[in-house]
Amino acid sequence: MGFKSSKEVTVSRNDQYVMWRVDISDVAYNATLNVETGLMGMYIVNGQLRSMNPAGRSMINPKSEKKEGNKQELIGVSMDKTFDIPCGGGQVPFKDWEYDLEDVVGAHGECRLRILQPWVLYTTLGKADLTAEDLEEYVRPKLVELLRTELAVVLQQLDYLTVTTQLSRISEVLTEKFAAPLETMGLHVEEFSLKKIHFSEDYENARRAVIEQGKQKKQRKEEQREEARKQRAELDVLRELSDMSAKAAQAGQSNAPAPNAGNFCPGCGRTIEGKMLFCPSCGKKLS
Repeated sequence: MGFKSSKEVTVSRNDQYVMWRVDISDVAYNATLNVETGLMGMYIVNGQLRSMNPAGRSMINPKSEKKEGNKQELIGVSMDKTFDIPCGGGQVPFKDWEYDLEDVVGAHGECRLRILQPWVLYTTLGKADLTAEDLEEYVRPKLVELLRTELAVVLQQLDYLTVTTQLSRISEVLTEKFAAPLETMGLHVEEFSLKKIHFSEDYENARRAVIEQGKQKKQRKEEQREEARKQRAELDVLRELSDMSAKAAQAGQSNAPAPNAGNFCPGCGRTIEGKMLFCPSCGKKLS
């Protein structure tokens, strides 16, 4: 049993660490390496990466590497574990173009990460026994910096209502923005969730005041338009009455009997002598 144990080494899950050293001090030449599902085994010789060993079976520690003075290490890594790291940022400029107002906002959210490139993370930190708390302490300052800078860029393109109602949309944009910088640290961004953006009380009050002024101005314009409509309606009625009066006068004139000029009967044409009310020939009334 003792001989068999020296020929095999297993990288099994570690509940205390997300990256940890595995003892290989008594491993024989060409040992079999067993890596459990969801883990990675980094085999290092004299500070140089020799192999990245994913879940399954492989071989490490060949005879050529087991020389006196060589430092051999095996580092286990949790590749499938995710880490939810809260972060917040302040002093993010915001310009409300709609109402020509400015503010400095704060924001907080949560970033879900997992280890993508263990060797990059290991060489950057310079330590193997890494806890989830260590990882959070390492990543959070970078997240705060990214949140401030990238959110400022995103907010330049959005109005107030979009900012306050479309946090999920903004979260998707920030997830993409965070990806490349965190990948250089050996980490993959699964998701960034923006929880809230905090506007200052002064800005909120100023915005409400501007909106109220706009409503009052709109109401006054509507009242003025309504008054103008009434005046036009009254003028239309007066014009119509004037037209009707003119037409009635014209009709009255056309229907009036022609004056009895020349003392002739308008009915039969007989000459009328003197003042008579009726024609003595046809009996038509003379005007």
